[in-house]
Amino acid sequence: MCTWAYQRSRLVRMLSRPSTPCATRRSTTRAIPPRTPSSLRPGLPDLDVPIATYTKSNSPKNATDIISSFACGLSGTVVPFTPERLLQLYPTHDDYVQKYTQAADKAVAAGFMVQSDRDIAVDKAKNAPIPK
Repeated sequence: MCTWAYQRSRLVRMLSRPSTPCATRRSTTRAIPPRTPSSLRPGLPDLDVPIATYTKSNSPKNATDIISSFACGLSGTVVPFTPERLLQLYPTHDDYVQKYTQAADKAVAAGFMVQSDRDIAVDKAKNAPIPK
């Protein structure tokens, strides 16, 4: 159990260390690679072949409801693309299924999906009414 005295002693030790510029410190963490176009990096097919805008923010209807605030903070918002936008991205249903299947295959090869999940996801894409 952490006590106030323990936390204070940790803070004092941290502040009493000699300061070194960030550029000269040795980092034990790996550098985060820059983002590349989705065609070059494997990911999840639902994100690489989108049919909606996915956001990480969400807000409850009632700001004073603590449980809703917590639950909404854990989930995001999904805004489906308009039929016109879907037609721009995927002129035919076969085009959508082909792109989705390629993205799912990349995800399996990269270890983001297992084969059984890939098969289920591709079946859902085949049955999806995209484009509308």
